[in-house]
Amino acid sequence: TPIAARVHRVGYVMDLRGTGHSRPKLECPEVDALDDEVATALASDDDVREEFVAAVKACHDRLASQGVDVAAYDVEQAAGDVEDLRRALGIPTWNLGSLGTQSRILLEVVRRSPEHVRAVFMDSPEFPQLPDPEQAVIGTHWALQQLTDACASAPRCRRVVPDVTRALSRATARLDAQPATFVSRDGAIARALGRSLKVRVDGGKLLRVVRASLGLTQWIPSLPVTIAAAAEGNITAPAKEILENDPAFCSGYRPGEGCVGPEFSLGVYLTVLCRDEIPFVDRSALVDSFRGDAAYQTVFGSNPYVEACTGWDVPAADAVMGEPVAADIPA
Repeated sequence: TPIAARVHRVGYVMDLRGTGHSRPKLECPEVDALDDEVATALASDDDVREEFVAAVKACHDRLASQGVDVAAYDVEQAAGDVEDLRRALGIPTWNLGSLGTQSRILLEVVRRSPEHVRAVFMDSPEFPQLPDPEQAVIGTHWALQQLTDACASAPRCRRVVPDVTRALSRATARLDAQPATFVSRDGAIARALGRSLKVRVDGGKLLRVVRASLGLTQWIPSLPVTIAAAAEGNITAPAKEILENDPAFCSGYRPGEGCVGPEFSLGVYLTVLCRDEIPFVDRSALVDSFRGDAAYQTVFGSNPYVEACTGWDVPAADAVMGEPVAADIPA
């Protein structure tokens, strides 16, 4: 691993149970089969959401019929695996690092076994006291305000988009009233199908593109122009690239590592979401956070993953899993 050479220490990279090279890997081809339908449908299409929920249930039932207990792939069990690895390696104390959503597991290790952790570092962390459905709205609002302020302070950007947040509201309203379309011939989904694809974009899809772009450094500089163009009914090349390569309900919902790559497993993501996060969502606060905004309601208020948890039949975790972690460890 490159980090070992940088810090001059031995580094261990661990595949979380159900991901990477571990077996079984909790993949859901039933959901993957919906990639083209989700790409061509509007974000507000209830029929496609119902198909997604049914596909999640079908994946759960198939794994259960194979003897897989999907509830055993939660944060607590993954943290136990990390501690088991430490013991197997004979390491009394070590430093732990995480990227993105893996921070939930790192923090649970700290909660359970602080005496064996020397220090931790986390890149783009999530925290147990803030479930993803709530964090999605809070984070999107916050990041958009940062982008709005940054654009307003740059004369060239300000001339094109005087107020990014206001431009996004105009763009989502415009696309909800009159959805835009473009034809994808070279995107991953079109290549997999062996034919072109007509992608439809409404306000909800644009908001998903915006949230995904806010988490990708290479897309942030072009985002004000993408939003301004959408307000005129036009979809820019960066937005097209996201949409035509996007697995079903990925960008804007799943974490950055959740759209491509072997380190992601939809089944593990669903178990953590449905067992360790959704039960602790403050639903009234969530509704208040996007009240009056149709695009936020479509994307976050009608979050398809929340409904999918009814088919991904796992019990709620112990309440401590939704509480902050405190420890006297350098971080």
